[in-house]
Amino acid sequence: MPEQSRYLRGMRAWVGFKQIAFEYDRDERQAGETKYSWTKLFN
Repeated sequence: MPEQSRYLRGMRAWVGFKQIAFEYDRDERQAGETKYSWTKLFN
């Protein structure tokens, strides 16, 4: 695949691997609030 930044979760679905949902409960952050904004995530 020619992509430089490969999105592995999406590629697994694209090639046809079977997927199932797995629900779980996450603990709260131990170190307060995140400093990473939604804008930084998308850039």
